[in-house]
Amino acid sequence: MGYHHDRDWLQSPPEDLCDPCFVPRAERQDLQPLEVRRMLWEGATLVQRKRPLSDSLQGAILLGEEMESDQIRALLPDTSQPLLCVGIGSEEAIHASAVQLAEHLLNLGYRHVFCLA
Repeated sequence: MGYHHDRDWLQSPPEDLCDPCFVPRAERQDLQPLEVRRMLWEGATLVQRKRPLSDSLQGAILLGEEMESDQIRALLPDTSQPLLCVGIGSEEAIHASAVQLAEHLLNLGYRHVFCLA
């Protein structure tokens, strides 16, 4: 698929790749609107923080602030599924909200996490 972004996380490998502390971590990707449109057409999942009194995007999976990791994994069971994080708020707060959500998902082990740039 066209959205596969693994980056070269192994450009400078550690001395011992068998070290149990060495776990490759995916990186957040920032996308432009045209790339977002293509990813949605190819089946990426929209993810958004659930906030009281705010509108959500149609078709987005809403994740509450206080959701436990097992609840998130129940909603998003495939860690290789491309996830497109969308923020809420105004201007810079929109991007900051999306980045915060994306970083949280990366920390939970999701490998293909994107934000609208």
